[in-house]
Amino acid sequence: MPPPRTAAATRDARGRFVRTAKPASRGWWPWLRGFLWSGVVLGGLSLVGVALSDTVTDALKGVFAGALSTTSPQACAAREWWTRHFGTTPAPDPGRFRILVARLHNDDGSLSRKVEGAFRGERGFSTIPTCRSISLDGADRVEAETAAERLAEALRAGRGADLILWGEVADAGAGAVRL
Repeated sequence: MPPPRTAAATRDARGRFVRTAKPASRGWWPWLRGFLWSGVVLGGLSLVGVALSDTVTDALKGVFAGALSTTSPQACAAREWWTRHFGTTPAPDPGRFRILVARLHNDDGSLSRKVEGAFRGERGFSTIPTCRSISLDGADRVEAETAAERLAEALRAGRGADLILWGEVADAGAGAVRL
């Protein structure tokens, strides 16, 4: 890289000042020292930026822990929305029975994964997991069951499944499940 040029003023034949470019007489050592110094400064700023980004990332994880959790209702709603709008319904496969496994109500996900795992590797079955949970909440038991059945049927049809498995955890300690 050639040394930088600086402007100098000289007089022409008529006595007017004219700008002329002449090479700077600084040499290569000041240029190299400036180049190395800027590298040290940029490297130091990079290290500070990395440290701050880790701190900010940890802080944001604490703030958004609920939304980033795989079992939170917000994360489930986001995944279901994405699947509904951008996912594709698998083409029917006459050789496989497609089962949609809904997350069990009052479950942290461990028992729901066991229900899904019971069909994994079995010939003739295909499982589709969903984080959606169907509950039987309500004062009137018959009305709650009817609403749950409508929701389950809509979810099954929307995912193109032949069957939906849904239920609730009766006793988490004993692993009792009502399907």
